[in-house]
This record gives sequence, structure tokens and C-alpha cells, in this order.
Amino acid sequence: MRPATVILTEIDAEAGGARAGRPVREAGAPPTVGRHVVLRDVTQADFEFLYVICTGLASGYRWRYRGGTPRREQFAQHLWSDVLSQRLVVRKDTGEPIGLVLCDKANFVDGYAQFAAIGSPRYIGSGAIVEGAVLFLDSVFRS
Repeated sequence: MRPATVILTEIDAEAGGARAGRPVREAGAPPTVGRHVVLRDVTQADFEFLYVICTGLASGYRWRYRGGTPRREQFAQHLWSDVLSQRLVVRKDTGEPIGLVLCDKANFVDGYAQFAAIGSPRYIGSGAIVEGAVLFLDSVFRS
């Protein structure tokens, strides 16, 4: 996988007017950083946060388990089941996890896939998950 950012050199900065040393997107790479959120890969350290939001009362009934509470080991095994791509949405300023966006159940013959997003109840209605979803969908359609 290509890195999502490169560091500008002083020559690049003079040519393009960008600030030297600041990370920018590689040409043609979809953005992973928005105004308020950042998309990053899901790690094992995120499993507990994801388990809580995916099984919680606020939105767990809409998610994969439809209100059920699987064992944590089962949840970890199913996290990548039928998933084409998924990213954790985190706050840009603090790095706090906000939610998850994913593309799954891809049907390459008929050319479609499903999209899903879930967020911490604390951020529902804030627009943070929507910003992460826009960044994610842009990356899915560009790749």
C-alpha cells in the first residue's frame, strides 16, 4: 500500500507554494485528514472501543449484531468478516477514537458494495462521523 502522505522538500514548497516540511497528500492519493477528524487503520488496541460502540444501547441495535452481545473474542474475529476496507475515525486534535467507517459485502460482478458508519454516542449529531464518512468514501471511490 502506498503511503498517504509525503513530506515536501524546500524545492517542492517553492514550486507549489506549500509550506515546507508539512505533510501533504501524495499526488492522486485520497485525503485521510479532514478539518476535525483523521482516518487511520484499525488496530488491536481499538477492539474494546469498537466493541462498546457496536454493542451499546445507543446504536448497537442497528449494527451487525442487531442488539446482540457477542463474546469479545467472537467480535474480534468478525471485525474483518466480508470487509473490503475500514478505517477508524479519530479526533484530529486529541487522537480520541470517534467511530468506524467501512465498506463491506462487495459484489465485484455486479459492481456494488455496502457502506456503514457507527460512532460513539458522544459524537452523534456533531458531524464528525459524517466528515469521516466523506473522507472514507472519497478514498474508496479513488482506489
